[in-house]
Amino acid sequence: LLIRAEEAFSGRDLTKASHLLESMEIRDLPQWHLLRGRICLKLKQWEEACRHLQKAESAFPREVYPLLETCWRELGDFRKAYEYACKQRG
Repeated sequence: LLIRAEEAFSGRDLTKASHLLESMEIRDLPQWHLLRGRICLKLKQWEEACRHLQKAESAFPREVYPLLETCWRELGDFRKAYEYACKQRG
């Protein structure tokens, strides 16, 4: 289901990707949180995106850092946005 959800996301079918993720029984995988965060980001659900992306951060730091920078910037927390911008350079 995760692979199908990733394919749907790549095909820009956010609704299908969301439904596939929600139908999964195991929702504590970093990959699940990364994809859920990316979907939330596309839907401009910044707070929810942050929650999911932070759960995937240790497994996928290089992918997550720019996404979290965007989320925090959109939420108006420029200090955290700056922290994630710096993490990308480090």
